[in-house]
Amino acid sequence: MVANSVLSPAQSRRADSPACIPPDPANTVTDRLNLALNSSGPGFVLQLCPSAQYLIQAPILFAAPNQEVSTSGYPTDDSRATLVVSGPIENGQGHTTAVDGTCANCGGVILRNIQASIFIT
Repeated sequence: MVANSVLSPAQSRRADSPACIPPDPANTVTDRLNLALNSSGPGFVLQLCPSAQYLIQAPILFAAPNQEVSTSGYPTDDSRATLVVSGPIENGQGHTTAVDGTCANCGGVILRNIQASIFIT
């Protein structure tokens, strides 16, 4: 007989979150990731797909307290999702931030098991 287990709040949030959001189509991925965070409330877990590259054109913006952006399954190796900063650059200035958690009510946000890189042309 298996004993009943009690999930922690973090485990419960993960269980209620949708499957990973795919990186394709790449031309809408930034908007789709930000929409997921903006249309969800506190504690939402945005899961990225393992071994996927997300070519983001602007920062991913946390929108509520205790939100999380992570790779599904929480891998610790190279199968972590990669956020590739690839937004426009002009005169040496431009998109340099992958994830921004500085909104006024973004206490307790979590970035977990993610890789980041910069695409330079």
